[in-house]
Amino acid sequence: MERKLNIRSNIIEEVKELKFYVAAVPAQVEKLQEITIGVINDYTVFDRFLYNIPDEDVFAKWNTLVYAGTIMRLSKAAVNWLIDDYDRSLDLQQEQLNALSSEVEALSYGVIALSEFVDLEQATEVCEQIDKLLEQEKGFQEQCNLLNRRQKIFGCPSLLQDELDNILTGIQPYHDLWFTCVDWLKVIDAVNNATLEEVDIDALVFVINQGVDKISQCAIHFGEAGLSKVQAIAVKVKEKMDEFLPLAPLMRALRNDGLRSRHWEAISDITGIPVVAKTENFKYLLEQGIATYCQRIVDIGDLATKELEIEVALENMQEKIAEYEVTFSLDSVSKQHYISMSDESKEIVEEYVKKTEELKENPFNPPFEEELAKWERKINMAKNSMELWFKLQQDWLVEIEPNFRAADIKTRLPVEYKLFEKMQRIWKRLIRHVKSKPMLIEVASDSTVAASLQQFDELAGTIKKALEERQRPKGSDEDSD
Repeated sequence: MERKLNIRSNIIEEVKELKFYVAAVPAQVEKLQEITIGVINDYTVFDRFLYNIPDEDVFAKWNTLVYAGTIMRLSKAAVNWLIDDYDRSLDLQQEQLNALSSEVEALSYGVIALSEFVDLEQATEVCEQIDKLLEQEKGFQEQCNLLNRRQKIFGCPSLLQDELDNILTGIQPYHDLWFTCVDWLKVIDAVNNATLEEVDIDALVFVINQGVDKISQCAIHFGEAGLSKVQAIAVKVKEKMDEFLPLAPLMRALRNDGLRSRHWEAISDITGIPVVAKTENFKYLLEQGIATYCQRIVDIGDLATKELEIEVALENMQEKIAEYEVTFSLDSVSKQHYISMSDESKEIVEEYVKKTEELKENPFNPPFEEELAKWERKINMAKNSMELWFKLQQDWLVEIEPNFRAADIKTRLPVEYKLFEKMQRIWKRLIRHVKSKPMLIEVASDSTVAASLQQFDELAGTIKKALEERQRPKGSDEDSD
């Protein structure tokens, strides 16, 4: 408490806190005196028994008895100190407000000075100056907030906030103008020096669309403010943007990711300009007169986009289906291998058959007719082969193979057994094929596999018919027929 009551400060927040603390001191001292009395009473026990206590304990005892009075004297003195501290902090507050006011005034002159920049080539320099002004304004705003919080403690009105708001409002049109100019100069640099491949057309169009609105507002503002030279910059840049905006579709068309050699050849044929690819420079193409053919080139770009959709769809199907494989397992009873596919694999094949049909009906598929036809044959063969394979696998494992497990089956059914052995060789060959090439689309679209399955199907039909005839009772209706 003694240390706290000896604190002196020029900061009003600390002075206010100490004032509340001093006001609470009497109540705290009263509580401590109650504790002190109890401690002193404990000392009487030592006195009664004439116990010789150490000197430091004696000192602590008497110090405790007088300390309450010491604290109360300090608290009364602190009341007077606080009046002095309050006056000093108020003087300091006024000094800081005066200093900030001078700095805010200087900042306002800095904003006014921005009107002296009237050369477009100075855009980058002006933007740096605007950034500095905004950074200063931010610092002054933080200081203003602190001082106005203290003004509230002093019971005084807030100051300088309107001036700072006006400064920020004054900077904004210059910020919009010059930063838009810098963005525009970047656009011009890209057009003049970068290749079509290097130009980010979406970012470029965004800059122009946003810039036209901002620069239009700037032209109006500076015209109303009587700053005709600054207004002239805004008008000039807006005119340049308006001139370039109709060329954006042309640049976008030339930047189209779907353009292939056939499209570049078509553009060259239409324009008479040898356009190779996106490595060309847009300014050079404009100088050659390519803008004259803008709409026809845009049409080619639109066509390229639609063709690209087919190209991407075809590539995606081929890449995705390559991830699926056919697996094989061993039947524990027959000791025969059999194949299996996930439900997802079957669904993807069905989906791609339908999707391929849709692509074939797409009116923009001529460049891919040959590739689509090849893919259609492949995916349809895969679908048909897998359907046939699973059907034959069911016949083989359930209806045919179990009938030839008996030891004497070879002598009882010699003709059918030879057919069975032939089927067994084909089946083993098919399984080996899966082991060596498990990729679904490759194994299922293999013409060798398709031929083996066809042969297996014919043998299965023959042997099933023979087994049925042998199992039919003699004298049945079928025999009489």
